[in-house]
Amino acid sequence: MKFHNEFLDMYLEYVEDTESPRLFHIWSALSGASACLGRRVYLDFGISQIFANQYVVLCGPPAVRKNTAINIMQKLLKESTQLRFAPDDTGGKRQGLISAIRGDLNSEEDNWADVFMNGKSTDVEGLLKEVGQMEVKIDVKDQHALYAIATEFASFTGMNSIDMITFLNKLWDGEDYDYSLKNEQMVLKDPLLGILAASTPSNIADSLPPTSIGQGFTSRIIFVFANERYKRIPRPKELPRNLAEIIRKLYHDLYFTFDGPVRENKQVEDILDDYYDQPLDINDQRFVYYSQRRQQHLIKLAITLAATRRSTELEEIDIKDADTILKLTEAGMPEALGEFGLSPTAISKQKMVEFLQNARGPVSNDILWAVMSRDMKLVDFNNALMELRNVGRIMELSNEEHGKLYVYRDKKTEETKELWQYLSGETMQ
Repeated sequence: MKFHNEFLDMYLEYVEDTESPRLFHIWSALSGASACLGRRVYLDFGISQIFANQYVVLCGPPAVRKNTAINIMQKLLKESTQLRFAPDDTGGKRQGLISAIRGDLNSEEDNWADVFMNGKSTDVEGLLKEVGQMEVKIDVKDQHALYAIATEFASFTGMNSIDMITFLNKLWDGEDYDYSLKNEQMVLKDPLLGILAASTPSNIADSLPPTSIGQGFTSRIIFVFANERYKRIPRPKELPRNLAEIIRKLYHDLYFTFDGPVRENKQVEDILDDYYDQPLDINDQRFVYYSQRRQQHLIKLAITLAATRRSTELEEIDIKDADTILKLTEAGMPEALGEFGLSPTAISKQKMVEFLQNARGPVSNDILWAVMSRDMKLVDFNNALMELRNVGRIMELSNEEHGKLYVYRDKKTEETKELWQYLSGETMQ
């Protein structure tokens, strides 16, 4: 698999002998790079600015090695930058996160000590000494920029916390935030947050309020789904030290020396305009708002890719790589959300799909109805089968002995395989 981007190719070579899915590593690497850029790197876009910060949630069943991908990148960041890290467990309270962004570790509202770097320091200077940096160097533009790494997404957002979701929407956009502190009205100026988290589909459904779709929170998140490991490695080996040093050097340079604004020439403007009008290939009503925000995700990703080339000018290759990565990811987004935000009938249909996914072979109509009869009426069952066949999620077979049989058709795997083949330069069949 080859991108136009040398950093991504090198990073994938670095993590080749790990079990985490490749998309988990790709998004972890780019999330870390975008965090290094803070508010210093941006693209002027009409009356606003687009920053590179991203909300990325790696989704999959337990033991698919989500946290492995996160931890590898996080270690490289801590060894090479002075990034400020958010607390990974806020209890769903805004004030803890606000205190961390302000650097106020003696908040009157909450005792939020030890919010940085696993809680080892209670002040920024001490934090920097712990990672071997004797001098504080936080750009004035980044004084309210923060990076959240949460191995459990729900512990960071809280359980059904609408106030936290509203706050996180503002931080993604980089907008000022008005809030009250006891009897005092405060304004958080120029905040910015990046998130890299892990979750299972069921935990997402349990933690996010249903209104988070309508409020636009889920459309600001890149849900990266994988349901199996890249490979099985009984005894992990040490990762290549020479490549680790190169990656650390890049993160270091992006954090300490890289600055914007990012430019786009007329050709890139035309390409971005073309992508704006392309329809989104996700047959799921929960991603209607994501489709309207996709261009922002594309630009954020392209800015990050350009920065890893140490360039402040967007090029066609950055847009193409960003689009390819998004398409690879979008193929699995509905699976990442599981049953979240679905109607009762849609939830039952999702259960049917998951049953066929986990079946060892074709399932007869009678057995499938016996499984689903408690969740849906017969007419809804038959309509669901027809809809799933029409959209290509299941395939109907016939057998003289058992009658109609159904198997899960992994459309995501087929589409992803084609894109991987394209990136690898293999001939398409």
